[in-house]
Amino acid sequence: MDLNGQFYYVKNNKPVGPFTLDELLEKGVSNKTYIWTKGMTNWEKIESLPIILEKINNNKNQPPVFIEPKSEENNITQKGKGVNKTILFPLLGIIILVLGIIGGIYFKDDLLKVTETVKVEDNQVKDIDGNVYEITKIGNQYWTTKNLNVSRFRNGDEIPFVTSKEEWERAGKMGQPACCCYGNAGYNCEKYGRLYNWYAVIDARGLAPEGWHVPTDDEWTTLTDYLGGEEVAGGKMKITGTAYWNSPNIGSTNESGFSALPGGFRSFDGSFSSIRDFTYFWSAIQNDNNTAWFRYLLLNYSNVGRYFTISNVKSSGASVRCLRD
Repeated sequence: MDLNGQFYYVKNNKPVGPFTLDELLEKGVSNKTYIWTKGMTNWEKIESLPIILEKINNNKNQPPVFIEPKSEENNITQKGKGVNKTILFPLLGIIILVLGIIGGIYFKDDLLKVTETVKVEDNQVKDIDGNVYEITKIGNQYWTTKNLNVSRFRNGDEIPFVTSKEEWERAGKMGQPACCCYGNAGYNCEKYGRLYNWYAVIDARGLAPEGWHVPTDDEWTTLTDYLGGEEVAGGKMKITGTAYWNSPNIGSTNESGFSALPGGFRSFDGSFSSIRDFTYFWSAIQNDNNTAWFRYLLLNYSNVGRYFTISNVKSSGASVRCLRD
C-alpha cells in the first residue's frame, strides 16, 4: 500500500475520492469505513489496516479549544448585563406564552392536520415512479417492507429493462445495469418487485429513493444479529401464509415486520428460478471481482443464508430492499 497515493472511501454505499491520506483523515472516517487505494485487491475496513488505523487514532489527539480567561473588568460588565437579563427573560417568556395560547385557539385544527400528515409520511417512502413503500423499524434500523419496483434511477434515467436471455447475459458481461420482472411477467413485478443485477444496485445515479440506500453486508448482519442470529432470523422476516410463499413456509412469523417476499432469482445466463420458494436480497458490497454479498431466505428453513457461490455473481438478478440513511 502506497501511503502517498490516492485513496477512496465508501459513503452512502458510493465510492468517494480520490484523496491524499491527510485529506481522507479530514473526512471524518472511522475504523468501520471501507477504503481502497492502488495495491489493494479489494475494499477493506480501516480497522483491518493497522497503519491507517494508527494515523486515525493519532489524528484524534487534538489540543483542547482555547477560551480566553475573562478579565475582572469583563466580569463586572457581564454581571451588569445579568441584571438586565433577569428582567428581560421572564418578560419574553410571558409574551411567548400569550402568543402560543392565542395561536393554539385559532390554528388548532391546522396544526393537527400538519401533525397527521407528517406522521403518515414518516411511515412511508415513495420512489421516483411514485410507488409507495411502508416502513418498519427493526432495532435502530428503518427498512422498507416491500421489494423495490422502480424503473428509473434517482436522476430520472431509465434502468434498462431486459427480457431476452442473450441481452441479460450481455449486460452482465459488460458490467451494465439491468432489471426485469420474473418470467418477463409484469404482474410478478407488481407482486414481488423487480429483479436487478448488481450493476444497477451500485450505479452512481442511485437506485434507492432519496434518503435511502441499498444495505451493506454489515447492515444486513446488524439486522440478523438483532433478530437472534442467522439461524433463526429468517422465520422472523418471512411474510406468513401462502399468498406469496408456497407451502410449507417453515418458521414464518414475520414478527419483525420485514415481510420478506419470495421473488425468485435470475441467473447470469438469463434463466429464471425459485419464485415462491426462495428470495435473494443484494447488498451493496462486493465479495470479489465477480461476486457480491447477498442474503437469501428459503421456503423450508428458518435461517438466513449469506450467499451461494454460484448465485451471487454480479450479473445475476435478485430483489432489493432499502434501508434509511
